[in-house]
Amino acid sequence: WGNDKANVGKDLQPMFAADSKPGEKIYTYTGFFKSGSGGFKIITQAGNWDTCYAYKGAGLMGANNDGGDFPAPAADGYYTLTVNLADLTFTMVPYAEGATAKRYATIGVIGDATPTGWDSDTDMVETLPHIWVIQKINLIAGKTIKFRADNDWADNWGIGTTTNNIPFGVSSNGGDNFPIEKGGEYLLVLNDLTKHYMIIRTEKLP
Repeated sequence: WGNDKANVGKDLQPMFAADSKPGEKIYTYTGFFKSGSGGFKIITQAGNWDTCYAYKGAGLMGANNDGGDFPAPAADGYYTLTVNLADLTFTMVPYAEGATAKRYATIGVIGDATPTGWDSDTDMVETLPHIWVIQKINLIAGKTIKFRADNDWADNWGIGTTTNNIPFGVSSNGGDNFPIEKGGEYLLVLNDLTKHYMIIRTEKLP
């Protein structure tokens, strides 16, 4: 239940969007959920419970912590949680592919925007199955990065089909490099199940 910035990518799992267009209201997270008596809430500002989204009943949620904990699923497994902030609705559906999805030994970020350039990967941390995070990495303005698995190019991910592709989007295998327009410290997250990613300056985290 750690909800502060130090727990981003750990207890506090980022949700993703398919596009970074202004006014985006639909966010999603696909991963492993445990069954049982535990639940969760959806945080909008790290360290602040008062502004979170809470459970209001089947498929409904309340803003500003108006409601209880979202219930855990009936069975352990992979699920896709999708929230719509425009109409305060949500869905949580099984993601059957998760049980048999490929597991990578490592996933890292590489590119001339990273500290080691194109010579080697900066490894990410698998904080939960298939969720890879670098909490703090300094990236260079005007350069580029890509994600890749197992220090090889067989599986590498770059820009997908959206034009508004930073900080959110869905990457594609072999896609173009991500451009880093502004240098500084970043949080990087990749979901290797859905290929959703987050590339965001630390100072922009809510």
